[in-house]
Formats: sequence, structure tokens, C-alpha cells
Amino acid sequence: MLLVSVLFLSIVGPLCASLKRSSEQLSERIPTPDAVSNTLWPLPASVISSGPPLVISPAFVIQTSSSSGVVKRGITRYLEIILRQIGGDHMQNASGKSEMLSELVLNVRSDEEVLRVDTSYWYMYGLETFTQLIENGNIINSDVTIDDEPRYVHRGLMLDAGRRYFPLELLYNILDGMSSVKLNVLHFHFADFCRFSVESKLYPDLRNNESQFYSQEQVKSLVSYAADRGIRVIPEVESAFHVLGMIGLQNKTKGLYFCNNSIGYIELYNDPEGVTVNTMKGILEEMMTLFPDQYFHLGLDEVITTSVCTMEKTKELEQDLLKFLQQKGKTPYAWQEALLSTAAAVNGTVLQAWKDVSLKTLVDKGFQVVNALMNHFYLNYISNASVSWTDIATGLNPDEQTMLLGGEMAMWTDDYCFVSECFLYKRAKPVAWWMYGPDADSQFTESVSGIIWPRAIVGAGSFWNYQADLKPDSPEFQMRVDSQHKRMSERGILTCPLGCKCDYLSRCGQSYPHP
Repeated sequence: MLLVSVLFLSIVGPLCASLKRSSEQLSERIPTPDAVSNTLWPLPASVISSGPPLVISPAFVIQTSSSSGVVKRGITRYLEIILRQIGGDHMQNASGKSEMLSELVLNVRSDEEVLRVDTSYWYMYGLETFTQLIENGNIINSDVTIDDEPRYVHRGLMLDAGRRYFPLELLYNILDGMSSVKLNVLHFHFADFCRFSVESKLYPDLRNNESQFYSQEQVKSLVSYAADRGIRVIPEVESAFHVLGMIGLQNKTKGLYFCNNSIGYIELYNDPEGVTVNTMKGILEEMMTLFPDQYFHLGLDEVITTSVCTMEKTKELEQDLLKFLQQKGKTPYAWQEALLSTAAAVNGTVLQAWKDVSLKTLVDKGFQVVNALMNHFYLNYISNASVSWTDIATGLNPDEQTMLLGGEMAMWTDDYCFVSECFLYKRAKPVAWWMYGPDADSQFTESVSGIIWPRAIVGAGSFWNYQADLKPDSPEFQMRVDSQHKRMSERGILTCPLGCKCDYLSRCGQSYPHP
């Protein structure tokens, strides 16, 4: 007798996905593949699976009562993935007597708890999990119950386009990869030493003659593309140090003053007339129209004091801008130095921890935090990906953990600058300096993709549901990561090939060609 088949994907309890079988049956059972729980990534909270495989009908459809455009587009996108997974020949391998899956019905409970979140994102998570249940055209087991929820609300990846420009198609591809591992925040660091890479119509000289930048229409398209995949885009405009990319606005007429310290014009001067702060407010307000997210990142890291740019004047500038964001209804976001260096952080600022600091130090001061500590989550430090498999709440008690929003990985592009930091000509050139310009876009795309993936798969798992009993040197851990890596590659996400080693200059032992 055949078992009743119901797949229940309960992601914080709201998403119910029921499987409908067709009456068509095959003459014998298909051999049962590996257990479903060994291939899912990120780790679900719990999985119960049993029974033989369930063949997916070539006429398989996904139904939902949701009227959300995001959900409908997501269903279309995932249905294409599923139909590619089952292919045209999986029926030929299905000898035996087995039931056939013809329909997936998705619904979300409408209780108060569920309505506190954007339920369209739960559909995305459920559909992603469903695709991971498919192997060789079949649902791995006929009876599967999955209870799941992310441990943290902020699961991010930072991309540094303020040094090396990321081609737009590459950004789209990275967003597809993020969606597949349930990352939900793209931290878009688009202003730094090398460039201000987003078009400003109010201050066109921000381009500073750089040929590569994102038009405002491209930014809107990027934000929309991300939202369709359950990903928020948080902008970062460096607003104290790391500002050489805005040098095109230098002087009173154009709007910004800079301190000329021992290594160059890399810090904003808070002039007595308020020219700099007023121009910065204008820049930030224009960028807010392009990035609708609640959070706005001001950078504020690594400040250097001089005779003109004193700590006091810099603190005043930073606080003025942080309060300005709040006046505009935004939640200010900054690196840890906004508290630990200038002490400019105002109540309500979210702090991003990155270097030589315990999260407890920030939390004890009353600030919400994001764990982006470099020894675990800086992807540009090419190391064993397993270092990203870690409990990001280490050192915090349960009450303190409520102040931890989540974690974030970072892909800095310092090593792609044409000279060190785009202005330190006396230093040795970075390792991949020749990939800075547009003539090396294809090499840069392959290089940076091979550094991000599959290593970011691991950090994404830590942000969703870290489990200490799963050891990074265990066969199960490797099986899970490799399974996810394989799925991403099959979807066209650019990664370092399975079984290969990739670095800045080579892939699978082959050097990238100079343009």
C-alpha cells in the first residue's frame, strides 16, 4: 500500500506546501537515494523524511492563492529550475511502481505572527528548499516534514564597488547565488577611495571621470531584481574617511572640503561654514531615493586626525549625518569605529563589528550589532572556507543575543586597484592590479566569482542555522556544501568549479589571460 504523501515546509510555521499526486503509477519502485537531510543547505531546524522517492510529473505545476507579484514571479523562476532538474529523460529511469507528483500548492497562514514579516520571502525560502529535495528528477522521499526558520534577520554579503566596479550582469548573478543560500542582504559599498560608482544627477562631478558607474535606472533595476529574490539592498556612502572617490567635488564651489594629511585627500573636512556637511546631506538624500531600504550605511571607519580634521570636528560631522538619516526616517548603520573611535554613534545606530572587538563590548553600550569579523567573514582573505562555519553569537548570553541582528561576509576589492588603494603609488601594486579597468571585466568576473563562491556558501549556513555538532571536517559537512555548490553551478551561478582551487589570478591551475 502506498503512503499518503504530504510535504510540510514550515518556515517559522507559516508556509504550508502540500504535494498532490497524479493517479499515474509506475510498475516498480525506484531505488531510494541518499537521505534528504544530507543534502539540504542551509541546515533546516528539523527534517523528518521517509518512504520511497516520488517521481515528478512532466506536467508539474505550482499553485498558490497569493496575489503577490513577487511570489508569482518567484514561482515562474523556480518552476523553470524544477523542470530543468527533472529533464526529459527522468521518466526513462523510473522503472517500477511509484506514485507521481503533479502539483505543489503553496499557502501562508494569515495569523498575527506571520503578518509581522513580508510573507513573500517565506515563499522564496520554501521554494528554494523544495528544489533541494529533487534528485535525478524525483523527490528524494515521498514523506517529508521540514520545520525551519532563520536564526537571524540579517544574513548579508558586502560587495566593494567603491574600488573595483562590478559589471551589472555579475551583480545579478551574485544575487541569484545569494538567493540560493537564503542570504537576504546585499550591502552595496559603492563609494570608497577609487570611485563613487552610482550616478548623481545633483552632483555629476562625483563620477570624477571614472568611465564605469551605475546609472540611476540601473540601480533601480538592481534593487528590484534583488527584491524579487528576497534580498534587501543596503547602500553605503563613506562619509568621513575613505572618501577620495568624491574628490571631484573638491572646493567650496563644488561642495566638499578635504583634509590633506600625510597620505592624501582621503578624509572630509568639517568646515566652519557647513559647506561639506550640507553637500553630504544632499548626496545622501539623493541616494535615499534610489535605495528604499530602512537602513543606510555611512561607513565612518578608520578615521585619521590631523591639525585641521580633529577628532572633535570629525565627530560633529558624523553625528550630524547620523541624525540627518534619522530625521529622514532611516536607521543609521556604521562600522564599529563610529562608537569606538570617534564616539559619534547616536542611539539607534546599528554597528558592524569587523576588527579586534568583542560583540559584547558594542552590545553593552546599548547598540544592535552585525557580526562581520574579518577573521571569519572577509572573503578577500583567501583561506579555508570552513573558518566561516562558526557561531556568530559567541560571547553573548541569551539576552545579549537579542541585540545581534545577524552576520555579514565581505568581498573587498583592494587587490584589484590599479595601485594600492587607488592613490598610494609608492607602495607595491596589488596582486590583481591589471584587472581594474573595463578591458579586464571578463577576467575580473571570473576571478571575483571564484573567490566568493563556494566559500560564501559556508557563511550563509552560519547565519541561517549554525549547529555546533556538525563539524567542518566531517564527511556530512562536505557533502552538504558540495551538494549546494553543484546546484549553484547547474543553475548558471558563477563559482570556482567543484574540486578546483581559485584565487585572484588563476582558476583550476590556469592563469587568467591579460587583456
